[in-house]
This record gives sequence, structure tokens and C-alpha cells, in this order.
Amino acid sequence: MDRIAGFYKEILDKLDSYCLVCDSKKRVIFANRALVEDRGGLRDDTTCHELLFYITDECPWCQQQRVLEGRAVQRDIFNPSDTAHYSLVVIPVPLENGTTGCLHILNRISEGDLERKKAERYARFLEQIIENAPIMIFGNKNGKICLFNEECQRVTGYSREEVLGKDLFDLFVTEEDMPRVRQHCKLVLSGGFEPGFEFSWRTKSGQLRRIMWNCMLLEDPNGEPIVFGMGVDVTEQRRLEQQFLQALASKGETILVTEDDPIVLETVSSLLESLGYKVFRAKNAQEAIEIAKLHAGTIQLLFTDVVLSEMNGKELYERIKEEIPGIKVLFTSGCTENIIARHGVLEHGVSFIQKPYELSTLAKVIREVLDGVVIS
Repeated sequence: MDRIAGFYKEILDKLDSYCLVCDSKKRVIFANRALVEDRGGLRDDTTCHELLFYITDECPWCQQQRVLEGRAVQRDIFNPSDTAHYSLVVIPVPLENGTTGCLHILNRISEGDLERKKAERYARFLEQIIENAPIMIFGNKNGKICLFNEECQRVTGYSREEVLGKDLFDLFVTEEDMPRVRQHCKLVLSGGFEPGFEFSWRTKSGQLRRIMWNCMLLEDPNGEPIVFGMGVDVTEQRRLEQQFLQALASKGETILVTEDDPIVLETVSSLLESLGYKVFRAKNAQEAIEIAKLHAGTIQLLFTDVVLSEMNGKELYERIKEEIPGIKVLFTSGCTENIIARHGVLEHGVSFIQKPYELSTLAKVIREVLDGVVIS
């Protein structure tokens, strides 16, 4: 025992940490100078938990069996007996009788250290979330890539090492999308936010993946600006949407669009033309009636706003039916239900689509009105 005590004394007495060695029954066979001076001398039956933590029962965090099996343990603990936080390391050591004992090294954690450890644990927690997130998480600092999580690597085929420090535009942005992406980056760097910004990313193999991004300007831990982006690969979704729209495309029909807002008129007309429809544009009710007179044999559908300046959409439909008796109608409006109801549009069997609407919804409803069937 003297030889063992001398061995540990020489090494451990120089430490400010509390150090002790105990046997498999948790009896202390050595305690260093710092521990003895603070806690007092040893009895033959003093246990490690009594000397270190002032408790008579086994420590709730005790992992002695694991240590006796040859594995070291490190953990931060809170001791309710003295309401203090500690960092505890326990490692297996050989004893004179040929058995294995446990060397405990205990350090009290100051309030500053405690806050630092909490911050470090929280940082590791956030790193794990970012790395394992099922979405692409990307960081750009001073024009260079500084964050590239696992999902980014999976989608693009690039490893993290291949992209860190490289330019986003050189690696991923196509010539076609370059102006839009630069403008978006300028917006974000000025503190702006544009949700759902979508463009194609060029992968390592040369394929293009459609990614929808939400990017914002944040500060890194050093207080420096970083563009932080969260992206979703919508390539397959866009492919299916395109198939859906193709199935709902025009069968050669012509639509008369009536809308007194020139921007909306042009937008919806362009959407319908993208689906293959021939479109006549009317900026008011009187113009729509004149077009109907000139092209009575070619127009299959009137698509009109409910609220117009000269007459409402329902009145316009009645007038145009005089020129084209079999014409079908689809009403639209951005007004509230009460206002629309006053115009008599929300009657049973009347086709109506609420603004704003997506292209896929518009294509489906147009096709339902023209074909007289409901598309599930």
C-alpha cells in the first residue's frame, strides 16, 4: 500500500484537482493533498462518495462497473449536497493486489466555466441539428461557402471539403439563373427577405436540381454577416406538376378574359396561353361584348372578374350569351364572400375561383368547366 500511495502521491499531490483512488468496494485507499486539506483525513472505511460529495449513499451518477471493465468515464455533474457543479473524470488503475481500482479526478466548475460549457453544449446541439437536418442548409460569407450540411452533399454530389471556401456562383449557378440569383443575393445582403426563391443548382455530375430557398442575413459568432439559407429539393415535385399541367392543357379552346386591372389581365392571359389556350383580352365589359360579337363562333369560355366598372360579371355573361348562346363561364374575384354574393355569383352550379390562385388550380378549374366534369 505504501508503494502505491507513494506512486500516486508523487503524481497527484502536485495537482489542484481533488484526486482519490478507491477499490472495487468504493473504499478510498489514497487521496491527494488538495482533497485531504479541504475535506480532512481518511478513515479505513471512508468511501469515495463520502469524501468527494458528502453523501452516504452511492452517487446517482456512479459508473464504477464500467470503469472496472476498463473504460474511462467523463461527465459534468451537479451535487445537491453542496449545490455545486463539477467535472468528474474516472479512469481504471491497477492496484497492488492485482485488482483494478478507480482514479477519480474532480474539478469544481465555476459560474463562468458553467456558462461556457452550456454554450459549448448548445453549439454542439445546433451543429447536430444543422448537419442532420432533412433540408439543405447552406452558409455564404464574404462570397465564399462556409457551411454545407449533409443534405447539401447528398443533393449535389460534392463533399464538404470540395466546396468550403469556394464561390457559390462558380460551382452551382447556371448562366441563365445568374442575374436573378445575384439580384436575390443583393436583396438578402441588404437585410431583405424573399421566401421561396427558386432556381436550378448544377450538381457535380452536371445535372440540374431545382432548389427552393429561404435565405436571410445573420451574424456568425464573431458578429460578422453570413447569408444563411435553407433549401428544399423540389425537382421531382416540379416534374410531377408539369405532367399534371400537361394533362390539363388546352384541347384547342379559346377563352375570353375580362379584367379591368391591366396587370392582372396580362398575367392571367399569359398563364392561360402557357397552357395552350388561345386568349382574347378585354379590359372592360364593353370591350368583351365587342370581341364576342366579332368572334362568336370561336370562343368557348368567358373568364371574368365578378366586379367590373360598367356592369358586374354576371350581367356581362348574360349579354355575351346573346352573342354566343353555348358559351361557358368561370367567375373570379379577390373580394370577400359577402361582396361576391351580392352580385349573385355564388349560386348553386355557378363556377367560381377565388383570387389569388396558383397555375395548377386555375388549369384544373378551367378544364372542369370546359369538360363539365370534376377532376379529382
